[in-house]
Amino acid sequence: MIGKLSVQLYPYSKLSKQHLLDAIKIAESNGINGLEGTSAVLNTVKKEGLENIIDCVHITNWKQLIGTDDNKRKKIIPSLIHEKDFVFPFSLMQKIITRNTLHNIGNLVFKEKKRRIFFDNLSTKNYSQKEYWVEVTSWLNAQKTQMVLHNHAMEFIPFVESETPWEIIHHYCTPEIRFQFDPKNIKDKSEIEEILIKFNQRIDSIHFDLDDNRLTSDQKEFILEYCKVLNRPIDLIIEQSRPDLNRLDIQIKKIKQILT
Repeated sequence: MIGKLSVQLYPYSKLSKQHLLDAIKIAESNGINGLEGTSAVLNTVKKEGLENIIDCVHITNWKQLIGTDDNKRKKIIPSLIHEKDFVFPFSLMQKIITRNTLHNIGNLVFKEKKRRIFFDNLSTKNYSQKEYWVEVTSWLNAQKTQMVLHNHAMEFIPFVESETPWEIIHHYCTPEIRFQFDPKNIKDKSEIEEILIKFNQRIDSIHFDLDDNRLTSDQKEFILEYCKVLNRPIDLIIEQSRPDLNRLDIQIKKIKQILT
């Protein structure tokens, strides 16, 4: 069953403040009163006195997660993996230069906004070793805030001793750690059905774009049907690949019609 239909505001924050505010108005006019955004979006809407409409935050500023007592909003980690660690020349640089040196250079260049201090809490970083992911789950289990893990592509590739990162996390994490599934990010879209079934007890929300041509009509239909027939609430978050205010309004109305 559908728990909540929501809108991810991040695509509009890359355009302008007015686009962001207009997207909020369209969502509200269609009866959507809970929205998702990044920490940067949250800071923008706070200035407009609208911070209460944001109930899920993708963490881009880790000060909002580490040491915070704000449990009103779900904290969503965009991905536990730095894809650049698998891409030449970044992957090679880590073998030539120490990780601490790269970390310090990153801080100088990108400042706090782009840091992922999540990894500062881990003693080692070896994605291919299961021990690394067990340590990740221990860290996650110790956090006293609502934690949701959002996937990119690598979470579903079995490069950790023939297991995928999500399989290990699912096995070792407590039920309080939840998943947010983003089908557009996975490399093999034919795995959508298998992933939803395998992790159905941990996936609480799904990112979805009715206009996304990377998914077939059958795959989109399956996702919507899955949300309808699941025996517990699951949130559907509209995240447009190409932000368009008119299409956003049309898509909200169309999805609401399909789901009723």
